[in-house]
Amino acid sequence: MFWESDTFAGGEYTGVRTLDVAATLDETGKQLVIYVVNRSQEDAMETEISLADGQFAGSVKVAVVNGPDIKAENTLEKPDQVATRKASLEALGKYLTYSFEPHSVTALVCGVS
Repeated sequence: MFWESDTFAGGEYTGVRTLDVAATLDETGKQLVIYVVNRSQEDAMETEISLADGQFAGSVKVAVVNGPDIKAENTLEKPDQVATRKASLEALGKYLTYSFEPHSVTALVCGVS
């Protein structure tokens, strides 16, 4: 897996990637799962994902964990401030473009062929 992204500095750390990405491939089940953390407090990050081998095959399931701001938390009074939203989109060919929300964790479950 190869990817490049913007970086930022925070405290004593420099070169922190704005998007933190991990992926798994189940060759037998023909499924690629991409996990992305967008560390930006304010900016959505539109990203093109491309496959070196194979192609996307149809529906992509999307699960996003997010809240109204970076410090949002669930409490007894507000139990649903941070929640998971699910959606789907279609992807065919070698490329998929997706915009990762600010301060979010996203899983893309993709069929591949």
